[in-house]
Amino acid sequence: MMRAVETRGQRHLIAAERMLRKFLLAGACGAVACSDATGTADDVVASVAVTPPTSTITVGAELPLQVVVQDATGQTITGAQVFWSVRDPGIASVSLSGVVTGLAIGATQVAASAGGKSAIAAITVQRVPVASVVVRPTSADVTTGNRVQFSATVYDSNQIALTDRSITWSSSNEAVATVDSTGMATAVSPGVATITATSEVKSDAASLTVTLVPVATVTVEPSTATVPSGSTTTLTARVTAQNGGVLTDRVVTWSSSDPSVATVSSTGVVSAVVTGALVGTATITASIEGKSGSASVTVTVGPIASVRVTPTSTSLAIGAKVDLTAAALDAAGNPISVVSFTWASSNPAIASVDGDGQVNAKKEGTVTITAITAGTSGSATVNVTK
Repeated sequence: MMRAVETRGQRHLIAAERMLRKFLLAGACGAVACSDATGTADDVVASVAVTPPTSTITVGAELPLQVVVQDATGQTITGAQVFWSVRDPGIASVSLSGVVTGLAIGATQVAASAGGKSAIAAITVQRVPVASVVVRPTSADVTTGNRVQFSATVYDSNQIALTDRSITWSSSNEAVATVDSTGMATAVSPGVATITATSEVKSDAASLTVTLVPVATVTVEPSTATVPSGSTTTLTARVTAQNGGVLTDRVVTWSSSDPSVATVSSTGVVSAVVTGALVGTATITASIEGKSGSASVTVTVGPIASVRVTPTSTSLAIGAKVDLTAAALDAAGNPISVVSFTWASSNPAIASVDGDGQVNAKKEGTVTITAITAGTSGSATVNVTK
């Protein structure tokens, strides 16, 4: 009977000690996460291991850690109470069962402790990777000098928009269009450029077609001009858009209604070419992309630059006669019609000349016969022989 009483007393004592241990452990669980499994709490813990020992998760993701508690013989202690803790609670949290949740980008450590032994798992928390980038609009048409705004949305694998990601914009052909850091594209010259938005390693693109601003009007300045024969003048074409803006990047095609009166070069230089007439008129037209403007050019008699007497030299016997002719020329060598010439001989005793240019040889010698008009003269040499 005595032995039975002692045995019951010992059992009561052991139960009391166990309740005290649980009370102390419960107080510790208030400070850190802990787990409590059923089993023997008196087993001596020799080692604690956490798997996986190193992990990378994203913000908001969860990772369950596994813990193995062993005694000195290498046997697993299934009833050991495990305490979980995290070094940087702002980066990750850990539950009572060892589930780690990523909270912010960074690196930290999660520890599992049991019976005075512990193990550590290294945790790296990364932000959610970009899964796709979507650019809108997918295509656009714009005229040179104008702009178009593109936008890009970054998504994760769950198609949740990521608003904290940087976006890099680029153009495949900056000679056609440029794009700034906000996705604003500026049209530079006609052509097609691909506008691309990139975030991390993902990207999307849109096509931008650039065309010239349509020509609304073409005006030739001056609208009228008078040009002496043999001279030139320069016309200019003023090209405007619908909004009144001047377009300076267009190629003008010039033409003349009568090239026998006046010609025009590719740069608008008009040359007066009327010959043997007092006046002529031509319409000079500038054409661009189906639009045109014109000016009226009147060609008049130009200033006399020289007088040509033909033949320039001749020989006559005494008593013979010859008719000389005179022509007034402009600076380009074109004949100019004039009313009359004044004729003169350097020595009328050797040869005289009348008002029509007829020379009369009188005695041996050489004379110069001159034709004069508007202050300009030309001459010929006459040699009189026996």
